[in-house]
Parts: sequence; C-alpha cells; structure tokens
Amino acid sequence: MVTSEKNVLIDDLAKNLENNENIYELMFSLLIVGKPIHFTIMNSDIERCHMYGYISCNSAGYATVSNKIFEILMTGYLASRETPSYLNIKNRKETQPRTKCWVPSGFSVIGVSLRIFQTVN
Repeated sequence: MVTSEKNVLIDDLAKNLENNENIYELMFSLLIVGKPIHFTIMNSDIERCHMYGYISCNSAGYATVSNKIFEILMTGYLASRETPSYLNIKNRKETQPRTKCWVPSGFSVIGVSLRIFQTVN
C-alpha cells in the first residue's frame, strides 16, 4: 500500500510541506482545521499546491485535495506534527485524556489510522 511504506512520493510530499511554511499552514487549514479556502491561482501558495497536484478547484470555487492518496498522506503527516502556533494551544483546557496527537475539540481527523489517538499511559 502506498501509504504504509516510504517512497519517493512520500519523501517529496514531506519535503515540500517542511520546506515551505505557507504550504504547510495552507494544507493544515484545509485538512485538519477544515477551513474553506477560496481557490485563486493568483495566490502563490495555492498556485504551488496546484502545480504539485495537491489541490484542485471544486465546482463552488474552493480548494479541495486532488486525490484520496494525497488526502490520507497529508492528513496523517500533519496530524502527527506539532500543532501550528496560530491555534494557541498553550491555554487550552484538558477536556480529553492525554493523547499522542492532540486534536482541537470540535475537529476530527479523517483517514488517519486510529493508532495516532491511542491514550498515553
């Protein structure tokens, strides 16, 4: 399965997310936060994500992940990384058991192995 073994596709995807903070935050907002992002090719970050084949424009004019493989790979990767600072989790209240990967309440991660959310002993 493409998502369970390391290969060039996964390496390039991770490298592109790590080397460009704006792309990382755009994909985090789209996949983890669920924020609708208006698709405009004049935005250099959207244009680059489109050039890489990560996103496309849906019929309503919003960015959507181009295919299920990218959605699964990026969601898993982003969920496993530290939450971006703009979510300001320093002052959050513990309403859930401590987990290996904290997800803000009210949000869900789709297409990610449940191993990520196992309770830490």
